[in-house]
Amino acid sequence: MTNAIFLDRDGVINRAIPDGYVLSRMLTGICNQAGRIILSSTVADIVQKDILDVRTITSDADRLAEEYIVESLQMELGCSILTEERGFIPAGGVVAIVDPLDGSMNYTHGTLGLYGVSIGLIESGRLVAGAIHLPAFGETVVAERGRGALWIREGTTTQLRMGCRVDLSDARVCIGRGSASPGVLAQPPLSTLVERCGEVVNFASCSVGLLCVATGRVDALVLPRQAQWDFAAGYCILNEIGKMKVYQEWKPVAEQRLTQNSMDADAHFDVVTARTLHLFDQIEEIL
Repeated sequence: MTNAIFLDRDGVINRAIPDGYVLSRMLTGICNQAGRIILSSTVADIVQKDILDVRTITSDADRLAEEYIVESLQMELGCSILTEERGFIPAGGVVAIVDPLDGSMNYTHGTLGLYGVSIGLIESGRLVAGAIHLPAFGETVVAERGRGALWIREGTTTQLRMGCRVDLSDARVCIGRGSASPGVLAQPPLSTLVERCGEVVNFASCSVGLLCVATGRVDALVLPRQAQWDFAAGYCILNEIGKMKVYQEWKPVAEQRLTQNSMDADAHFDVVTARTLHLFDQIEEIL
């Protein structure tokens, strides 16, 4: 694989990117610069969006990163954008689904760098590209539909592959409650899944969890009630490596129907992904 150095629009060398990956170059550059904005920001002007949920906070870092991402995407693609902070911004036919800082609670509490930048692109009713960047670790996973997924870290690029076969009883699975009520973890199907898997982890950030599945740090992820910006990038990435589906009330949602809801900031979905088809099937049987 031939590597080329991609300069973002501010002239900063960010990562080695294989030649020909046009969308990957663009998304990686935008995500990395947004990450630098987050890292250079101070934790200030914190707002709790939902008075009933202390986890629904936003800060200056969220707003500054989003401002940069929206401006960059509009300049590069002239696209419509759905963001966590601003909602739907109509423009061209391509739709970008953006979470400028997924894991805001982790960010404001200094929780081990467990937060990320996430951008997914929808074109003609399909999720065609996505990137997740973890600023504190300098890692990016990016994918273009039908071209595989790339793991970019320390200036090198690795083509990600499907994982080795693992049974649920031995699997490390990221399980959380998303925006569902706390009791959801004590009830089937999630309580059954917790009992049957090898180990449960939770990063309190869908983007971090999805990147960890993609890179093999965990084997699978199951998170209820996620917004589109939480998983849009991961949908493209994980379906290039293993398998990912979304559900509503644990009933499968087709990709076409999912993308038709791309203007709906209030839509929520249950997210399931695994690095192997065997493990995905075992999880889906429980659901």
